[in-house]
Amino acid sequence: MYLAETDLKHLLRQFGDFSLAASVAQPGMKFHGTPDGGVFFAEWRRQRRSMRFVLGDPIADQADWPALIDGFLLQSEDAVFLNIGEVLAKFLTERGFYRNCIGWEALIELEAYDFSGPRKQNIRNAVRRCESNGYIVEEAGPETEVWLEIDRVSQDWLARKSISRPENRLITRPMLPYNQGQRIFLLRDDDGRVVHFVTFDEFHRSGELVGYHANINRGLSTSPKNADYAILAHVIGHLQSEGVRYLSLGLCPDFAFARNAKTENLYLSLCLEAGSKLGRSVYDLAGITQHKAEFRAGIKRSVFVSTRNPWPLPSVARTLWAMNLV
Repeated sequence: MYLAETDLKHLLRQFGDFSLAASVAQPGMKFHGTPDGGVFFAEWRRQRRSMRFVLGDPIADQADWPALIDGFLLQSEDAVFLNIGEVLAKFLTERGFYRNCIGWEALIELEAYDFSGPRKQNIRNAVRRCESNGYIVEEAGPETEVWLEIDRVSQDWLARKSISRPENRLITRPMLPYNQGQRIFLLRDDDGRVVHFVTFDEFHRSGELVGYHANINRGLSTSPKNADYAILAHVIGHLQSEGVRYLSLGLCPDFAFARNAKTENLYLSLCLEAGSKLGRSVYDLAGITQHKAEFRAGIKRSVFVSTRNPWPLPSVARTLWAMNLV
């Protein structure tokens, strides 16, 4: 069904309490449900075959999940559930799905968080290095010139990193206009030029802003080492002063962690682990996880994918297509 923008905003404010909730608001997403809640998904179609890719948990009251999921599955030839929590993963196993842990979400409880201790030395070093070289962190405002600078940095990063592919989608949503549920913090050099930025998506529960998700992280080739550490350190202090409860650093793909969690489709587990090693030059999952782990987040929330097909290669290939990774 069609969901009006005002209804989407209402649902996200009531039930969008996980880090990727804001990512459902991107071009190409479809919706199954009612104005009271539903499931967001992308769709692959070839001739008479189709597959749906559900992003995250339902944006709905948890009591309504069974009816929503059952109705969605009745209308779906095949489906893959991406980046979901343990509650939904367990529910889907009762419907004949496999659930595979793919890692953990790094969630920082801001109230008691600080940068003391030897394990956070790299973060303190990055902050001092930026400060001593004249870099400053600031939040982007509505000025056109700022957004032109952000776009310049983004296009430079894409030219070096994406191998001429289009922007990633689904798991990573695009940047939004100013003051549309997303904040952007910039790193400027001593000449005032933007050299790095990180975007932060809001997530809500029962109408209350409870946290932000660090989403897009891009910089110029001249950006200082661990520039995003300096930005994140500034943002953590800023959000603490605002009384925000959580900062999510997002998914940390971790197959060692996954082996200790619930993994039901061995073929999918082996496929994902092999793919992460073979594709390291394109997308270094282990490096991303190690980078985020430097912040020593207090909460590691298990993240799952759920599939119906025991033979995973077609599902994996179509999921990569949906995410613009192939």
